[in-house]
Amino acid sequence: MFCCIYIKTSFYEHRHEFSVHLSVCIQSMLSVRTRFLLIVLLSQTLVCLSSGNGKSAVAAISDDHDAERVSYVRVLTLNMFLRPEMIASSWGGDYKDQRMQEFARKHASEFDILCFQEVFGTGSDRRERFLSMLREQGFLYSVASSHQHEGSCMCTKSLGCLDSLWPPRLSLDGGTLIVSRYPIVESDELVYSVGKGADGYARKGVLYARVRPDARSHDLHVFTTHLQAGGEHSSVRSTQLQEMAAFVHDKMRVPGRNSDPFILTGDLNMNGLDPRVYREIQTTLQPHASILGWQLIDSMVALSRDGKQQPTACTHANLQHEFDHFRILGNPEIHKELLVPEPTEQQQPHQEDCVKRIDYILTLLQPQRCSWQPSSYHLHKFETLHERSYRRISDHYGVSTLFLYSR
Repeated sequence: MFCCIYIKTSFYEHRHEFSVHLSVCIQSMLSVRTRFLLIVLLSQTLVCLSSGNGKSAVAAISDDHDAERVSYVRVLTLNMFLRPEMIASSWGGDYKDQRMQEFARKHASEFDILCFQEVFGTGSDRRERFLSMLREQGFLYSVASSHQHEGSCMCTKSLGCLDSLWPPRLSLDGGTLIVSRYPIVESDELVYSVGKGADGYARKGVLYARVRPDARSHDLHVFTTHLQAGGEHSSVRSTQLQEMAAFVHDKMRVPGRNSDPFILTGDLNMNGLDPRVYREIQTTLQPHASILGWQLIDSMVALSRDGKQQPTACTHANLQHEFDHFRILGNPEIHKELLVPEPTEQQQPHQEDCVKRIDYILTLLQPQRCSWQPSSYHLHKFETLHERSYRRISDHYGVSTLFLYSR
């Protein structure tokens, strides 16, 4: 069906009316698939405008064939809460196997690239079993953080080896994992030079994968990380963030990549709802991008109606809910906030204290090159549909972004 749509409007003054009007127009003319692609293309146009390309635009869609040239990739970041085998908040072992199986079979199919944190491979075959489940869902390509057993303590080059909870000769991988439906044509990893406490014995760092969705499109450069935990370790996180920024910058400087998008994902353990902390993230990452003329885009902020952030991690009611008392391995104060006893008449079940935004999908791209753009974002609670011993897949929400590109 032939359809020619022309848009000319002020983005800053009429964004809401502009979106609603064109969506109605599309729905009255084209098939469901084409309507979806056209609406996504509209979102791309809006992001281009918000990137500084002007206050007005003219967009033309000639026919269904042009719409078929537009495609998309769905990227998810999720801290899976699959801690190493010997760490658990209950006798049920945090229901690690049940939760990863439920995610793989019920939720993975919604996405194209999965970026995980806290999926450890050390001391268990759980990560390999998880990857096997994901391969059944079409995720044939993956890269995982490495495990290196050294003769000396893992954190001799980091901060405070003796302060760690781990035995001196035990080393852990970083727990990061990138899984893709599309070929991963290059991968790399940076292990942070600093770490504190238990994190000091894990090879925490930033994992990189160059993904090729289409032979004719620009590659996607995907990074995922899990920064130092603990409110008292902000200086360690700052150092790790700087090291990540330098690592990403080195990848951006490779010739021929000035049209490619760079997607930074992960659990930064930095609460973006705190203006000072959020400003640190921006001021650390943006200067590296600005040197090359790139712009940093936070999908949650850029694509929300009010430009505000939302919490992604909660401190209560995350997992078990069938306990009549707390059952915790080790110190009963550790991770106590993740457990909820059986509600009484005085208690309000399923109350949550979601006050932190620590999970991110950030995009670095050339503002004047709009062949790739973040188009929409979504928070996923991944709540269980049936009565189980846990309420959600993880103690974190998943954060996803739909990226649009034209082939």
